[in-house]
Amino acid sequence: MQNKKRILLVEDTVAILKLTKFRLEKAGFEVITAIDGQTALEAVKNDSPNIILLDYGLPDIDGNEVCRRIRSDQRYKAIPIIMFTASVENLKLIKESGADDGILKPYEAEELITKIRKYLR
Repeated sequence: MQNKKRILLVEDTVAILKLTKFRLEKAGFEVITAIDGQTALEAVKNDSPNIILLDYGLPDIDGNEVCRRIRSDQRYKAIPIIMFTASVENLKLIKESGADDGILKPYEAEELITKIRKYLR
């Protein structure tokens, strides 16, 4: 399949990362992964993702800060960002950091794929 959309998936829980990557690839996406904020920021520069799925709670630089840094760079600020969180309270904070959308963990794969496709149109 030509022209696969490239997703940067940033998740520090390896089981969730692997399962989500599998589901996204099965849906026809190319998936690049990162397990922390610093690696995610490098991947944004090096891998040109079409969309970023970003975990709120990362071990080094939290998702909000990663999102702010991406949004502050003119080269990357237009890339859609969907953030994951296990906390309803954090869903409110996600919008303030500049993310396009949020999704509550645990999430349904179909809900996630629907949101991704919405932002890739």
